[in-house]
Amino acid sequence: MFGSYLILPLEFPVVSASAMNQELGKFGFPGLKAPTAAIRYGLQLYTNRIITTFSFNKTARKKDNDLLRHEVEYRATSINVGYDLLRHYQFSLYPYVGFKGTGLNYLYQEKPQEIWTFEDYLKSTTDTKEFTTSVANLDLGLGWSFQTFYLLNLKAGYLVPLEKQNWKINNNQDLLRQSPLVTNRFYFVLSIGLGNINQEKQKKVRSVMQEPKNEPLLQEI
Repeated sequence: MFGSYLILPLEFPVVSASAMNQELGKFGFPGLKAPTAAIRYGLQLYTNRIITTFSFNKTARKKDNDLLRHEVEYRATSINVGYDLLRHYQFSLYPYVGFKGTGLNYLYQEKPQEIWTFEDYLKSTTDTKEFTTSVANLDLGLGWSFQTFYLLNLKAGYLVPLEKQNWKINNNQDLLRQSPLVTNRFYFVLSIGLGNINQEKQKKVRSVMQEPKNEPLLQEI
């Protein structure tokens, strides 16, 4: 099979932050809760029995009112390659392996009240806390898809960290030591897409149908 699809994956990351939330709660800050679902954008390619997927997303859970702004942003960039076990024109079942970089950004920002002048703003004592982490992961999983002129794809994956998780501040420049870990190992993805796929058998049938027919020559007696 040969084909390509522009896809819109909806990812459901499983993020565990109990230790982090316990530490934040000690100082009166809201917990770190990643978005329940993250919208991604990507491309899925079929080459014979090889299925290659690229995707990227950045989605945030936000709380914004007159007193404060609180935001937890989830990011993911992935590329993986799978092998189709079914060899069926419309259905694919494929284990895959690849790379996935994930990241979280935590922002808590109090809004200054009754600010009327530039001097008032400089003298305000509002509190802002922001820290960021990113981790490179080995991406392992299993996917199932149905494809014609559109694509419906389900994937379940497991992430194996390739580096130690570190939280950083000051625009991701300075390391925060002894910070609680946040685990993000499992995820689920539902993808829809539009594109085209061709099967070798169909291509051969089309080529045969397009070949000119040789009519028998009439011989004079």
